[in-house]
Amino acid sequence: MIESSSRPTDLAILHQRIDTLERRNRATELRYAAGACLALLVAFLACASQGEGSLVQSARAFQLLDAAGEVRGEWRITDEGDPSFALLDDEQRKRFEVLLKRNEAVHLRMRDRDDQVRISQIVDGASHPHILLTDATQKLRVQMAIAGSGAPSMVFFDAEGESTAGVGIHADGRAWLRPAVPDEPR
Repeated sequence: MIESSSRPTDLAILHQRIDTLERRNRATELRYAAGACLALLVAFLACASQGEGSLVQSARAFQLLDAAGEVRGEWRITDEGDPSFALLDDEQRKRFEVLLKRNEAVHLRMRDRDDQVRISQIVDGASHPHILLTDATQKLRVQMAIAGSGAPSMVFFDAEGESTAGVGIHADGRAWLRPAVPDEPR
């Protein structure tokens, strides 16, 4: 039987784990943003260092070409009118993409070799950050988010897409856990 005095300790441990995840998430987001900016800079420098004949002369797209002339990156406007930056692997598969949706949401998508989005980072139109992790069948398995109140959460989904477990902190600072841990018999 767990004594009631251990309950605040469990909540403190839970709060510490969520804080650690949030710090790691912020550091990861900064690395991705820095990588995207660096890739854009490299693309512009590569285009500027080559003769004018090798530049893409278009207002709708800029392309980054490798030494063999293959497209390895592009900055363009999507068919929906959204600005997009993408990096392609040597088989022309889009592996990394950042785009700004017209509703002002920023999306960062990372795909596997089978062109399946496995990791998505989104800052929605209301400025709420989300990280979505999907399995090989494109089913959402983990979602981490911070609500408008600043309350963080992490929700786990089963293979059918049902949320089965989660952990978070309410706006008032109280922790929550799903499924709820039943009270110990007294």
